[in-house]
Amino acid sequence: MRTVFATFNFKSSDVANAERLYLSNHVRLTLQLPNLRQYITGLIRPHPHQPTSHRAAFNYFDDDAALRWALHKSTAARPLLEDGAALLRVNRWLELDSQIVVPFEPRRPGLQCFVLAVEFELKLNGAGAEIAEQQYLSHHVEATRQLPNLRHFMISKYRVGLKLDEHRAKGDVSVANPLRMAILVFDSFDAFQHAYRSPAGQQLADGMKAMTAKPRVYHIDATVQL
Repeated sequence: MRTVFATFNFKSSDVANAERLYLSNHVRLTLQLPNLRQYITGLIRPHPHQPTSHRAAFNYFDDDAALRWALHKSTAARPLLEDGAALLRVNRWLELDSQIVVPFEPRRPGLQCFVLAVEFELKLNGAGAEIAEQQYLSHHVEATRQLPNLRHFMISKYRVGLKLDEHRAKGDVSVANPLRMAILVFDSFDAFQHAYRSPAGQQLADGMKAMTAKPRVYHIDATVQL
C-alpha cells in the first residue's frame, strides 16, 4: 500500500470561504483520481509543541505505480494540482510505504472520526536498525492492536528515494533509520482518550517513549471521504 499524508493551510486569509472551496471543489476533484482506495480529510487540533497546520489529508493507493498514474498521468491530475496550487499552502507531504494492521471497518463516506497520526524514528539503543524494527513490529504493533475502541491502524515507512541527499541535508530522513508514521483511528476524541487511559493505553504510551524518537503528533478531527 502507498499512502500520501499532507498537512496544509489555506493561502487566503478568508478561512471560511477557503473551507467552502476546499470541501466543495478540492475534495470532489481528489475523489476523481483513479486508483484511490481510501481518502480521509480532517481539521488538525492545535498542539503547543508542533508547527501549526490547519488541515490534513490521507490518500491510499495500492502501490507506487497506482499513485504515480493518478497524480501525474491521469486526466484527473491536472485540475486537482491546479486547484491545490491556487488554494493550498502545503506544509508537509510524505509518500509512505504502508501496511494496514487493522482495516477501517465500518468505513463509509461522511463518517466522522478521530485520527491520531504520529511521525517518529526508532531508537536504536545501541542495536542495529533491523533489530529495532523487529522489536517495534513484534511488541509495539501488537500492543497497539490491543487498544480499546481502535477502528483502524496502519504503520508506514518513508521511502528512501532519489532525493535522498536533499532530505539527508535537511535532517529529515536517514538510510538506516527512516522516518515512520503510525495512523490510528477512533470513533471520537473521547474514545481516543479512553483508549489511552486504559491499562493497554498506558503501557503503549510508556513503550512509545522508550522505543521512539523525534515524535511529531497530529490530533485530527476527521471525515471519511472514501
